[in-house]
Order: sequence, then C-alpha cells, then structure tokens
Amino acid sequence: MSEEKKESNPNRRYVGKVRTQKGQYGDFQKILIDNPQPNNADGTPCEYYKGSLIWLDAATGKKYLVKGFSVRGAPDAAKAKGFHNSISIDLDSEYEVEELG
Repeated sequence: MSEEKKESNPNRRYVGKVRTQKGQYGDFQKILIDNPQPNNADGTPCEYYKGSLIWLDAATGKKYLVKGFSVRGAPDAAKAKGFHNSISIDLDSEYEVEELG
C-alpha cells in the first residue's frame, strides 16, 4: 500500500511512536501515546490532541488514561504460536497511566 493511500484513509489513527530503551533485563521498546491529554499543562486546548486510549481494568474496576505501553518479549508458549512480543501497561506507573475518577 502506498504512503499516499495510507494517508487518505479518514478512519486511520496514529496512536503513538515506538522508542527503544534500556532496562534492567536488556533493551525493550516503549510505545508513547501521542498527545494523550485534551489540554496542555496550562489548561489551554492541545491543538494536536486527537483522542485518548482508556483502559478499563477488570480486576480493580478502575479506569486509566493510557500514556504509554511497554513492548517486551513473549513467553515461550506464545512464541510457539507465532507471537514474538507482548504489550503491557504498568498501572502503578505515572508515566504509563493516569487513574481517572
């Protein structure tokens, strides 16, 4: 599919960007959500805001605004099925989520 064709799809949303980071157990990728807040820190509307990802946690019943994900290796059982990575969020990390009221 050409780049021109991709950009013309009105229902495509670019969610974030991927960055490689060093961690305690080696390198991993981090997906950072583009402009997850509708307002800037000073309260003015964010001109780049296009939407938010919300995590509804079944275990706690809480809602979280997702600001980032970690992309890590998949467990061996998942690799046997053709998966090579898993995506996670840390509900204790203020850099990855913000609890919503």
